[in-house]
Amino acid sequence: MSDLERALGEKISRCDLWRKNWRNRIYFVQFASGELAVAKQVVRGDDAMVQCQYDQLRALAALGIPGLHLPRALALIVPKRTVIMEFVPGPTLRELSRHDDSTDELVAVCELCGQILARIHLAWTQEIAPMPVEVLARDLAAAPWHLSSREKAILNSCLETLAQANVSVGQVCYDYQSKNLLYNKGELMENLLTPAIATPSARQAPRNVICI
Repeated sequence: MSDLERALGEKISRCDLWRKNWRNRIYFVQFASGELAVAKQVVRGDDAMVQCQYDQLRALAALGIPGLHLPRALALIVPKRTVIMEFVPGPTLRELSRHDDSTDELVAVCELCGQILARIHLAWTQEIAPMPVEVLARDLAAAPWHLSSREKAILNSCLETLAQANVSVGQVCYDYQSKNLLYNKGELMENLLTPAIATPSARQAPRNVICI
């Protein structure tokens, strides 16, 4: 905890292990001031991976896309492979889809997700080029499946059609997934650094911690 306090320059009242998997450990951090943060420590990875995630968070924030709120990165501790960012309240898109009474809201959120993703792709487009059907065909050929002759014919026909199309080529935001997208008060929060963070029932976040 002393490393966190030195990096943040603020006294920490508690730091609890919240969630973990084979790749990451997620810690719930509370400052002496009462504000909340989240610390992610990469267990399976290297310094470059942590730096890449941190840089992508800042790069997305710099785009200034309307409707997309990025959590503020508070500190990066490379030797500990740890990133600290502000706490993000709200349900994930995946959680929202499980509630029958949220159909209208879910449709609106999905539309917002599509609009934001289009803006990200537009900003990160490096060139307009033909669809790389050769790469697709190679990957599909290596897939562990068995296609009938009819299915193979349909697939080949699709690849021939796609070969005539020009597409945007550029950087991909791999973490733009339903489990990482939080929604609150009409805005989308992309949570790149932690998996599906929602407000813990035992520690309801103050409304002034995150403005979304």
